[in-house]
Amino acid sequence: MGEWKEYKLEELCEILDYKRIPLSSGQRQKRKGAYPYYGAQGIIDYVDDYLFDGVYLLVAEDGNNVLTQKENIAIIATGKYWVNNHAHVLGYNGKCDLYLLGYILNSMDISGYVTGSAQPKLNQANLVNIEIKIPTLEEQNRIVSILKSLDDKIENNRRINENLEQQAQALFKSWFVDFEPFKDEKFVESELGLIPDGWRVGTLDEICSFISRGLTPKYDDSTNEFILGQTCVRNNIVTLTNARKHLPKSKTEKWVNQWDVLINSTGIGSLGRVGVVYFDKDNVAIDSHLTVVRVDDPILRHYVGRNLLSRQIEIENMAVGSTGQTELPRDSVKAMLIILPPIDLLEKFNSIIEPMALKMYRNIDESERLSQLRDTLLPKLMSGEIVIE
Repeated sequence: MGEWKEYKLEELCEILDYKRIPLSSGQRQKRKGAYPYYGAQGIIDYVDDYLFDGVYLLVAEDGNNVLTQKENIAIIATGKYWVNNHAHVLGYNGKCDLYLLGYILNSMDISGYVTGSAQPKLNQANLVNIEIKIPTLEEQNRIVSILKSLDDKIENNRRINENLEQQAQALFKSWFVDFEPFKDEKFVESELGLIPDGWRVGTLDEICSFISRGLTPKYDDSTNEFILGQTCVRNNIVTLTNARKHLPKSKTEKWVNQWDVLINSTGIGSLGRVGVVYFDKDNVAIDSHLTVVRVDDPILRHYVGRNLLSRQIEIENMAVGSTGQTELPRDSVKAMLIILPPIDLLEKFNSIIEPMALKMYRNIDESERLSQLRDTLLPKLMSGEIVIE
C-alpha cells in the first residue's frame, strides 16, 4: 500500500459555498419544478431551476445530525440541482476522489469541529480545517471502485423497493379507496361514505386487540436485544439500521412481530409516520415513542398496514398537546374507523402484496449487510489491514 498523507480538507477540494442560494418555503411553492432542492440532509423539495450541474459532494452544515452523525453527513449529488445554505458544496480539484472524501467524512468523528449544542453547526472555517489522510489517486480509484460497487447495489435495491412500494399503494388505492374493480356493484351508505354492498366499517380496536406504546429502554451495548425508535420508521418501512441495544425487562408482547404496523407517536415533524415490520426476528422491541398496531386475524396483515400507510396525514392531525410536547393518544388510534372488505378479496390482495413485501424485506436485509460490509472495509483499507493490488 502507498503512503497515506495528511491534508486539510481545503487542500483536497474546491469549496463552492458561494454559489448556494436559499429559497424560502413560500418561494419554493411558487417555483415548483423537476430539479432537486438539497438541504443539510438531502433533497427536501423540487424547483424550476438549478444552480449546479455535475458531480459534487454535499456536506451538512447544521442540524443535530452534524453532532450525532446518526446518518451520513456527506452525500454525492449528481445531475442538475439547487442547493441551499444548509449544505456545503465541495468540488473535485484533482487531488481527492469526491466519493472517497465522502466515505471518509461519514466514517470519522467530526464533533470536534462542530460548534453549538442547541443548534450544532459545522461552519466553513472549521470544515476546511478538518484533517484527512488519503492515498495516491491510483489507490483512491481502487478503493472507491470497491466501496461504490456496494453503494450502487444498495441504491439499486432502494429503487426497486420504491417501485414496489408505489405498486402496492396504487393497488390498495384502486381496490379499497376508489373501488375501481367494483364500480358496477351495488353501493351502500356507511360512516365512511359509500362502500360496496357486503363490506362493513369497524374500528381498529375491533380487529387489533394489541395497540400499545412501547418500553422505556435501558441501553446496553453488551446485549443482543434491540429496540426501535422513531428514526427506524422511514419510507413506509421499519428498519433496524438505527436500532439500539438495550436490556430487556421481559419477553413481552411489546416485542414486534412480522407485519406489525409501527406509528411514530411523539414530537413534531415525524409524528404520524407509519412503517410496516417486514423482518421476522424475536429480539426486537419498540421504545415509548412508538405505537405498535397488531391485527388479530392474519388475513388482515397487509390490508391494515396499507390502510394506515395511506392515512398518515390523518394520523398526524390526531396529535394532541402543545408545541414540543405533542403526542398521539392510543385511544384515538383504537377509535379509528376502517373499511373491512370480504375475506375472499383480502386473500386475493394478500396473494399479490405478500411476494412484493417479502422482496422488499430481502432487499432491505441485503442492503443493511452491504452497508455494514462497506463501513467495515473502509477503516481496514485506510489502516493497511487490507491492501488492494
